[in-house]
Amino acid sequence: MLYDFDDFSGHSTATEHLERLRLQRHEFIKSHLRLAGTSLAELSRELGLKSGTMTTVSKGKGQSKRVQIHIAKALNIPASTLWPEVFSKDTEGDQT
Repeated sequence: MLYDFDDFSGHSTATEHLERLRLQRHEFIKSHLRLAGTSLAELSRELGLKSGTMTTVSKGKGQSKRVQIHIAKALNIPASTLWPEVFSKDTEGDQT
C-alpha cells in the first residue's frame, strides 16, 4: 500500500493543533487567575489597557512581553513556562 502523506483528511493540521494549544493556555490562564482571585480584566486595569488587549495576548493572537510578564507574575509562574516560544529560561520574564 502506498501512503499519501499529503492527505490530511481526518487529521488536524499543524496550524489547528497550535490553535488548540493556544486556547488551552488561555483557559489555563483564566482559570488560574480566578483561583488567585483576579482576572484578565483586573490585570488590564492595572496596566491601563483595554481588557481586549489582555485577552488577545492570553489567546496567543497578539504578543506583548509586558502583558505576558504581568500575567506570569500574577500567576507566580515563569513567563517561559507560559510562553516558551517567546521567553527563554534565562530572560527577565522569569523573574516572578
